[in-house]
Amino acid sequence: MGTCPPPDALRTSGASCQAGSGSRIQHLAATRADTIDTQAAELRRIERDLHDGAQARLVALRMSIGLAEQLLADNPAAAQRLLTEAQEASGHALAELRDLVRGI
Repeated sequence: MGTCPPPDALRTSGASCQAGSGSRIQHLAATRADTIDTQAAELRRIERDLHDGAQARLVALRMSIGLAEQLLADNPAAAQRLLTEAQEASGHALAELRDLVRGI
């Protein structure tokens, strides 16, 4: 790459700085594209981890709580078991979310 004078010197002298600027622009464009691709891949990984892990756990947790609510009047013992399992599942989901956040 060539050495260019400072921008102020270019403006006052009317000179231009073409030597090497084309290859530098190509390099910067390629580097930017690589960075964008890397960030997009990381975002897809985070979305996949959320969808396959924590989100699935939370959906199951919501269903368990809903079922426990339905069983509460007729079968309080079964409702209590479901609520205990839901409490454990919420702990696992929280731990999974913490792990995911640490990885960001």
